[in-house]
Amino acid sequence: MQLLHERAPEGFGNIDLVITRSEIDEATAAYRRTAGVALSALRSDPRSLTDQWATVTDAPEAVAGQA
Repeated sequence: MQLLHERAPEGFGNIDLVITRSEIDEATAAYRRTAGVALSALRSDPRSLTDQWATVTDAPEAVAGQA
């Protein structure tokens, strides 16, 4: 997305004129690698997501009606 914005800050009508298929494939692969790391971390300790959510919802400012 950043690359598209840099190359066509005013927008574009045809993505093929802005970015090559190879560049799209590279960006997709990078995203999958990043997402895969996060997914593997979650799979190794699924409690991490639950513990993180509990920390956020237990904070006094997160409770409705409290300032």
